[in-house]
Amino acid sequence: MKMTQETRGLCGAGSSYRRGLLIGLFAAVLTLIGDLLLGAVSLNGAEASRYRLLEYALRIPESRILAGGLLGVVGIAAECIGFYQIYLLIQRKSPRLSTLFRAGMLCYLAWGCCGVHLNCSVLMFLFKRISALNEEAALVIASDFQYHFLLPVYLLFMLGFMLMNLSQFIAFFQRKTPYPRYAAFFNIFIGILCSSLFVLLPGSSAFENGMLTSEISIGNLWMFLMLLLCCPKGSEEREESVR
Repeated sequence: MKMTQETRGLCGAGSSYRRGLLIGLFAAVLTLIGDLLLGAVSLNGAEASRYRLLEYALRIPESRILAGGLLGVVGIAAECIGFYQIYLLIQRKSPRLSTLFRAGMLCYLAWGCCGVHLNCSVLMFLFKRISALNEEAALVIASDFQYHFLLPVYLLFMLGFMLMNLSQFIAFFQRKTPYPRYAAFFNIFIGILCSSLFVLLPGSSAFENGMLTSEISIGNLWMFLMLLLCCPKGSEEREESVR
C-alpha cells in the first residue's frame, strides 16, 4: 500500500500550496484596499448614473488615486501566485482544464494589472488634472480614453477571467482535485455575485460604490479564504493506491 503523491502535504504547515493561497489571500486584501481607495466615494443619484469613475476622481485627492492604483497593481500580480497553486492542483488530474485555467490566469495577469486597474487610475488622474483647466475638454478626452483604450483591454481581460473561473469550477465540480465537489463554489464568481447584491440597494453611498468597485477583489477573498479553511488535510490517508 502506497500513498499517492496527489494530496501528500497539500495543506500541511509549510506546504507550497498553502503558502501560495496565503499569499493570494494577502494580495486580495491589498487589491481590495486599492479598489476602495478608488471607488468608496459617496455620490447622489444623478451623478451616479453616468461616468461613475470620473465623478469619483473629482471627489478624492490625487494621492488617493495614485495609492489605489499602485496597491491594485501589486495586489493583482501577487494574486497570481495563489492562482498558480490552483493550476498545479488541477493539472494533476486534468491537463486539459489546467491548460485553460493557465491561459485565463495569464490573461488576468497581463490585462488585469496595468490594462484595467492601472488604466482606471490613469483615467481618473488625467480627468482630475484636465478638468481643473477645462471641464469640457476633460470629459471629451476621458471619454475617448475610456472607449478607445480601457474598454478593449477590459473585454480581453474578461475573456481570460471567465475562462479561468469556468475551468476552475468544472475541475472542482468533476472532482479533479482533492477537494469535495461543493468546493466548486469556492469561486471568484460566487464572491462577485454576493457583493453585487449591495448594488441593488437604493442610493449611491460610499459603501455601495466601494462594493461595486471591489467585486473581483471580494471574489478573490472568498475563494482563497474558503480554499484555505476547507483544505482536505486528512485526505492523505484516504487517497491510497495499491501497487
